[in-house]
Amino acid sequence: MECPPSPKVKLPTIEPFDGTTDPDDHLSAYKYQMYVQVVDDSTWCKNFSATLKGLVQKWFNNLPPNSVNNFTKLSILFTSHFVANRQEQKASMYLGKVIQGPKEALRSFVKRCNLEALQIQDLNAGVAFDAFSRGLRPGSFKFDMVKKKITTLTKALREAEVFIHATEVCAEAKHPETKKIEEAVQPKKNNPKKAETWALTSMTTSSRRSKRSEPAASMEPIEFSKDQYSILMEIKDQHELKTRAEMKTPYRNRDKCKYCHFHKDCGHEINEYKHLKRALEDMARKGKMNSYLPQGGIRKFQKRDDR
Repeated sequence: MECPPSPKVKLPTIEPFDGTTDPDDHLSAYKYQMYVQVVDDSTWCKNFSATLKGLVQKWFNNLPPNSVNNFTKLSILFTSHFVANRQEQKASMYLGKVIQGPKEALRSFVKRCNLEALQIQDLNAGVAFDAFSRGLRPGSFKFDMVKKKITTLTKALREAEVFIHATEVCAEAKHPETKKIEEAVQPKKNNPKKAETWALTSMTTSSRRSKRSEPAASMEPIEFSKDQYSILMEIKDQHELKTRAEMKTPYRNRDKCKYCHFHKDCGHEINEYKHLKRALEDMARKGKMNSYLPQGGIRKFQKRDDR
């Protein structure tokens, strides 16, 4: 193919194609480097041979004379001849298989989801967001995303970046002054308050006497209609909960990807905090949580006077 001499043209610095990789990837890499140079179509064709090697170079040299008159034609011949090496194009259904593991960090899940989405051509934005939200493990981030009414993958990824950053910042060592303040507000152990006695209204007098002597741990667990995080966000300004105890797990052994809104620290999620569940159960036995108990079969709790 004859072409007029062109001014200084920088040859593409890409890995030579030997016929064992995806021809589309090689063609794209070549185009990206040639676009920045103002050259004619014949120069595109001539310089393309410099990015080939081995048997592929022989294939290019054996092209029939006058069979290529532009780079578009050459691209079609190239990709058609090495079509067997093309990577399989994934459908959008593959994205639905990306699910966050029970202990997988949010950063890891977002990375896997992005890598899978990049392999899907013409991915619908709505399908991508639906797959992302379905794959998320229930927790604080998913709750915040629903609360903020996020409906696009772009906004969801932006929120994920902010959430990850906030979690990592909160996971850093606390300031000494902050720790002293938290220790100061802890209740004194040598001055315990008198425990209040609560019982079911349906109990008889004899059963109440036996119930009073039983430890609190033997009480039947109470199931709520909402998760602990949702309940805490709704009642924190209405009821005063017991002062939260400092986490006992050493900082270095905590899960930095989990954040507790009750402790204002990392280590576990609020829905996993057993002490908060017991505090909410105590309030339920006082009759202050009836709106969060499941409808049907609700047993009313009432305070009993000790006389």
